[in-house]
Amino acid sequence: MSLNNIVQANTLYTDDRKLNVKFDDTLTTTTTFNDSIFGVKGQLKCIQNANATQNDLVYRNEENQFQVLSNARQRLFQQLAPEFAITGTTSISLYDLQDRIGNKIIYIASLRRGSSIQLEGYGHITTASSGQLLYFELTFGETIIIDTTFSLPNLPTGSDYEYHIESIFYETGDTGLVKTHGKFDFIDAQGNSHHKFFDSSVPINTDIDLDIDIRCKWGSSGNNLTIYRNDIYVLI
Repeated sequence: MSLNNIVQANTLYTDDRKLNVKFDDTLTTTTTFNDSIFGVKGQLKCIQNANATQNDLVYRNEENQFQVLSNARQRLFQQLAPEFAITGTTSISLYDLQDRIGNKIIYIASLRRGSSIQLEGYGHITTASSGQLLYFELTFGETIIIDTTFSLPNLPTGSDYEYHIESIFYETGDTGLVKTHGKFDFIDAQGNSHHKFFDSSVPINTDIDLDIDIRCKWGSSGNNLTIYRNDIYVLI
């Protein structure tokens, strides 16, 4: 049994932001963190998970509360760059890497069966007339996860939008399988809510590094998709 997991820390320093943790076999003794003033501050231990295929890294705090670190939502990427707009018919990434915390890469062999990647973002959208087409593509490395087109109503004064996507890995390795569900929401000028749903089931190789990307473009000019914020989380 082994745990090969990526643990993300909320820190501004690149070298401290990612920790590769690997334990071979079961950890029969508990690793304890001591403080000379306050005493025991926490303990780490590996225990076999329910499906008996890998071990979970478990943390117990000083109040004897347990948390499975290898099954906790961790921030992989947070965008801090100033807002920017997509206005043309050339595909552009929603992720601005100039100012950020973390990165968009899922490293080789860091996923397991049941792992989840969650993507969230929001911004502002304006269209020149009804029927304008917005092309939306999500990729993990070279694998296209979502490739869809939204036909949008007339939004002359603009509308705030948000999207939520979750990809769950049903199988991993060079014959992996990822299933994805997501939605793109906005409100039109009359106050009507619009929900664009999309789903996919795609074979994927997780034995390589996977760079996550979302790219958008318009079918014609005169429209505006302003990006405010994008975040990526992983649930190992």
